[in-house]
Amino acid sequence: RGLGPTQIARSLGISWSTLDRNRKKKAELDDIIKKGQARGVQMVTDALMESATSGNVTAQIFYLKNRDHENWKDRHDVQVGGTVSISDALTAARGRALPQAYPAAKTIEHEPAEAGRNASKTDEDDDA
Repeated sequence: RGLGPTQIARSLGISWSTLDRNRKKKAELDDIIKKGQARGVQMVTDALMESATSGNVTAQIFYLKNRDHENWKDRHDVQVGGTVSISDALTAARGRALPQAYPAAKTIEHEPAEAGRNASKTDEDDDA
């Protein structure tokens, strides 16, 4: 009931290779193993259906995802094509950001500094 070949061999007290060798020699043994596995699958299928139809939401989801995969899958494959130019994207981003960050420049009118005047001289130096 639901045992795999290795588990069947262990339960019989033999190695997997012995079971496999005899299975290949005797088709009857292979048929018996397959029938036992099918019976185990059928029992679990029946139990799953019973759980699903009696309101077990997890069993319902599991059943639907496995029996109607196209309509009940978690992921949907989406194909996306095209190329992206990092340079173009950066240029476009700069174009959007710069006008907001730096508003239009204003011209400030001023008188030119006196020739020969020391630019590092402070007002305190004038008082001296």
